[in-house]
Amino acid sequence: MMTRLLYSLTRWWRCYFLLLVASILSFVLIYVSKNDPSLEYYFPYFRLGSDYYNFYASGGAAKIKKLMEANNLDYELIVSNSKFCISYDPFDDGPDIDFLILSIGQTQNFKHRIAARSTWAKYLQKLKSKLVFVVGKPNSPQNTLADEIHKHEDLIQINMPDHENYTSTKTLISVRWALTYCSKAKNLFIVSDSAVLNLKKFKSIEKENFIQKYAINGQCDYSDENFAKALHLFFQDLNLKKKNESNAKMHKIDDYTGQYCSNLGWIISLEGARRLWETALSSPYMMKISPAYLNGYLAYKAKLNYSNLFKYQDTLPINKNCLSVFEKKPEFLLCAENFTISSRYSNYIAHWKSPAQGQLNLSKL
Repeated sequence: MMTRLLYSLTRWWRCYFLLLVASILSFVLIYVSKNDPSLEYYFPYFRLGSDYYNFYASGGAAKIKKLMEANNLDYELIVSNSKFCISYDPFDDGPDIDFLILSIGQTQNFKHRIAARSTWAKYLQKLKSKLVFVVGKPNSPQNTLADEIHKHEDLIQINMPDHENYTSTKTLISVRWALTYCSKAKNLFIVSDSAVLNLKKFKSIEKENFIQKYAINGQCDYSDENFAKALHLFFQDLNLKKKNESNAKMHKIDDYTGQYCSNLGWIISLEGARRLWETALSSPYMMKISPAYLNGYLAYKAKLNYSNLFKYQDTLPINKNCLSVFEKKPEFLLCAENFTISSRYSNYIAHWKSPAQGQLNLSKL
């Protein structure tokens, strides 16, 4: 009787205790995830936020210095597709490809690749251009990817996490691949796999040949001042750390203001890409701190200009698809789509096949 009475009295106490323990663990997990960006891959909804300067100045820097200083550019290729750019004309000494388009995406975005192959990518050969998709290694093996690689022969796969936080790294590795296996390409056109290309506008670029050799050519009117401030703090701290080290090379505090280009797509000559890659090898790596890192800060360090040549629809069109956007705004080169939304995918494909699509005069390309 006494045992039963004690059990009854302590039952609620045990419940409250377990609830308290669970609450403490939850708060600890939230605190750690906010102060240790190395967990960002495992907690994909965590972001540093837009105020990088305050994050850095408040002590977050101590947790990410190792990530920033590490140069994670040595990932190997699982699928190299090394013969993708081989010329079959032994007498052709000129560039085989005017534009090598590198579509940076994820394995799971197969509808984006299907949409590109079945629509605008079909016409690239007429424009002396080629498209290759770049993906990483998913957490679980996907047999469908092996079938896709064998069927289309237009993918390269990198042995690295297939996560959006590694987009900058994936892009730089794809640049390395292009410099190695596509050295006769004239320009690299780096696009997100959500990008849809306006073929008529693209043809005018190819025809007029006004791509600047040592520049990031794109929509380059973006700015991230907080990222620039965080960079200044980072280099100040790094120099203080190296001050007492013998033969330590001090980092110059740059005057970079935070300018960068839209990551929906940007064009760079092969010579410019080589300069960008070599600069990346000698620069502290900033993982996923800002979209301004790759074609903003690294471009600045590589002494590349920002050529604000193009206009994009870089937000998802509301109540219409990208083909409708191009019909109304033919000056736009790229448009953002999300084909993981089935209705947007089916609407886009249906519009492509409709008589209205004839307004783009694709047959005359």
